[in-house]
Amino acid sequence: MKTEFVKAKAIFLNPRERISTGSGRLDALIAGIEQGTIYLFYGDQEPLVRLMQFLAIENLRKTNSPTLIITTIDYHDGLVLDVYDLAYTAVQLGLDPEYALKNIYVINVFNRRQATALRDILKFVEDKGIRLIVVWGLTRLFSYEHYPVLIKFLSLLKELQSQAAVVIFSEGLKNGTPPKPAGPIFLRHFPNVLVYFRRSKRFKKLVRAFLVKHPYRSQGVVEVFLDFHGLSDR
Repeated sequence: MKTEFVKAKAIFLNPRERISTGSGRLDALIAGIEQGTIYLFYGDQEPLVRLMQFLAIENLRKTNSPTLIITTIDYHDGLVLDVYDLAYTAVQLGLDPEYALKNIYVINVFNRRQATALRDILKFVEDKGIRLIVVWGLTRLFSYEHYPVLIKFLSLLKELQSQAAVVIFSEGLKNGTPPKPAGPIFLRHFPNVLVYFRRSKRFKKLVRAFLVKHPYRSQGVVEVFLDFHGLSDR
């Protein structure tokens, strides 16, 4: 395989495609959702759910490419994806809801054996031209003794990174300032970008987003607001 060095200046002058989070403030903080980058968003569930649903639709609008959602949540434990909300978001972004729903693929992973049998997904992502991969509920599936299996699963996500942006959503928290995502320490080092979302207890629509890690942006915090179809600046 032929390899060559690429100067940082060349990468800067030829940025990869990005999609918006729906909030200009959040986009400015993390430089949007960039192709070929792995993100870990964690914290309070409500802003995570709304951001996930917005990104699924915004990817269709911006790239004209399908979205893939990998979830470890058993549908008997409650719904994460609300078809009505997805359709409403599509209408708000100027898309035909039927077209949008047909181009969001969902893979349910219910056990650890399935989590490490995802080789077919690599071909599926390539064949469908998928540009955004969302992973929901990752840490629910792996307890301490199964962390080696989690490492194998993450290595598969790393392979998908070359073809799409990968966004992992995690609800669990560990103590810290700011709190850390649930799971082993290597999970915090795996993504390129790490963002913590905390919903205000007093003002229910107010959410603070803390940039914890980024390859070329400084740590910071912005205030955004819950909107019916995502996050906004007001």
